[in-house]
Amino acid sequence: MNLGQLRILIVGAGVAGLALGQALRRRGCIPDIIERNAGWSDAGTGMYLPGNALRALRALGLDAEVEKRGARIETQRFCDHRGRLLSEVNLGSVWNETGPCVAIHRADLHVALREMKDAPPVRMGVTLVSLTQTAESAIVHLSDGSRERYDLVVGADGIGSSVRRLVFDDAGLRALKQWGWRFVVPCPPQIATWSVLMSRQSACLTVPVGGGRAYCYVDLMGTEPPKSLAISTDRLQEVLADFAGPAIAIREALEGSVAIHAAAIEEVVLDSWSLGRALLVGDAAHAMSPNMAQGAAMAIEDALVLTDCLSEQPGIGATLSAYAARRRPRVGWVQAMTHRRDRIRQLHPTLRNGLLRLFGHRVYRSHYRPLLAEP
Repeated sequence: MNLGQLRILIVGAGVAGLALGQALRRRGCIPDIIERNAGWSDAGTGMYLPGNALRALRALGLDAEVEKRGARIETQRFCDHRGRLLSEVNLGSVWNETGPCVAIHRADLHVALREMKDAPPVRMGVTLVSLTQTAESAIVHLSDGSRERYDLVVGADGIGSSVRRLVFDDAGLRALKQWGWRFVVPCPPQIATWSVLMSRQSACLTVPVGGGRAYCYVDLMGTEPPKSLAISTDRLQEVLADFAGPAIAIREALEGSVAIHAAAIEEVVLDSWSLGRALLVGDAAHAMSPNMAQGAAMAIEDALVLTDCLSEQPGIGATLSAYAARRRPRVGWVQAMTHRRDRIRQLHPTLRNGLLRLFGHRVYRSHYRPLLAEP
């Protein structure tokens, strides 16, 4: 299809929506993008981007900017709850022909995406109210009172997607029986690379994200979530008290003013990501456990592959079929690996720690091997 003649609406201006907007713009299509938030925010937490994410950003011309804003990560360290090293993975030996691994504050990635030259404009504070479809178009009503027709409506609006709610009756959302705390603190000297401490039911991950900051992710498995954020924060301190190593510095940092994002960990699994002229991408389509650090990578790859399919296929139906054929096996692999990694974590510590000591690098490589190939 001629992308310059298509009318496309992107709902959501997070990583998935902004990446898709850039990918389409580079092929001659200027999509409409709406975002429910009234303004941009520098709040949020961090993210770790493995090599396939940087390869996808390179296709958007954004890899150098992301490296400049973030911190390159050369190794991953897996430790027991007392900080004793179990396995260390040299990331270059896995990703060297794909791309570097970088950790970055989420807000910095958003800024890099939206400040690219000729970035499509975003209509802030606008939401999708209703969506109806005919054979020829999707008709949307927006919260600003406008009514528009589009060739394709893309829900890139995250795990709480309004498009998924309206088109798919909010199907596919699954609880993973995990509770997670995410926050950013001033980076203590003990945190020089990606490092995770593991106990039987919880983990504490720390990684520098540039600008003198560290991103921290702490989770608790197999429990009901705390009833309130205040209780949740107290529970976080209790969980951290079980860890040594970098966790000691993190506990001290939490005594200051730190924004903590606490939530149940959920995933989205759908039999189909599209219906008629509506399509879900990124977390709206396939949110997953963060233990593979593939949420952003999959979203950016979605954007590139969808743009390819729109360029190559004769119509919207053929595009969505081709897109699903390329993306579903890869995304399905990642979601399956997140489940496998959770099962490994829940092994008895003696067995799990022995496995990581003997085969940690081999296990890591096996989990990511299919992602070394182009999406």
